[in-house]
Amino acid sequence: MKKFASLGVIVLLAACGGTTPSLHEQAPSSLSAASASNPLDAARAVAHVAYLTEPALAGRMTASEGDALADRYLVNEFRKLGLEVTLQPFTNPRFSGTAYNVIAVLKGSERPDRFVVVGAHKDHLGKRGNVIYYGANDNAGGTAAVLEIARVMSERAKAGKGPKSSVMFMAFSGEELGLIGSTHYTRNPIVPTADGAKPIALSQVAGMVNLDCIAVGKTDTLGTDWVGTGAKSMDAIEAIARRRGMTPHYGEFKVPHGGRDHAHEALPPGASSDHAAFRRAGVRAICYYAEPVFSKYLHTPDDTLPERDRIPKADADRFNAANLVRIGAIGLDTATLWANE
Repeated sequence: MKKFASLGVIVLLAACGGTTPSLHEQAPSSLSAASASNPLDAARAVAHVAYLTEPALAGRMTASEGDALADRYLVNEFRKLGLEVTLQPFTNPRFSGTAYNVIAVLKGSERPDRFVVVGAHKDHLGKRGNVIYYGANDNAGGTAAVLEIARVMSERAKAGKGPKSSVMFMAFSGEELGLIGSTHYTRNPIVPTADGAKPIALSQVAGMVNLDCIAVGKTDTLGTDWVGTGAKSMDAIEAIARRRGMTPHYGEFKVPHGGRDHAHEALPPGASSDHAAFRRAGVRAICYYAEPVFSKYLHTPDDTLPERDRIPKADADRFNAANLVRIGAIGLDTATLWANE
């Protein structure tokens, strides 16, 4: 296990070994014909983003001390919900040391061995010299949405409204270096257990919902990178988006990973975000993002929360918590739809 530095912000961190009992999962019965109320809490989500973008985490470069601090924070947050949690270690020639995927599970009421994944990458670009690339939109926001979705699903499960299938919540590392963590998972699929983790077949994963760059962009247009093979009717996905007040824009999620001035970190052709790793492995996968995905300050030191902005920004270029929870709720609804099929 990696060593962890202390933080100026006081956060209660649990040890990373062992797990706690799991719960059932959520099922929001039906959405209103117009727009649905949002069960995700913007203040909670922003608090998660604020922690993940603390200077002490130094941009959360894969396998760095900041990445390790994010791991511990996520483990603690999932455990607060009563979820079984595990850390999946992996190495790769593209980075030094060991990185981890953080995985939590909420068991289904009828088919606990069938899984839907809700995921986001927690890593970012780290530091360039003394300059921190905070990665608030990319992708502390998506990670915060996963935590909020897990909270809502867990609370609904306690009320007896869990889904039929299990849901796994995943925070991947190594995305910015080429989908390394998510690719590792698809080649080594596991599920957390009370005493660690156990292997599963990838065929047990019925779908993957990915959230990436969801907090900066248009407030009425949802970016959707979709694979339809074996999927529920696209009409249902579109209806979910429109009930949340957004119009789907269908297009491939394409970001030059590593930034325009870091070509050595570019992804292989055809790669995008972590859903692509699942897609290549034969799992249906969808990515939700704020449109346009390539926002003005993406992969720059100015991808920050508004209180840390060093420069004036237009509204469309600012971190928008309302966008985060709106798109996060669409991810919640999609995962619930798939889990209840």
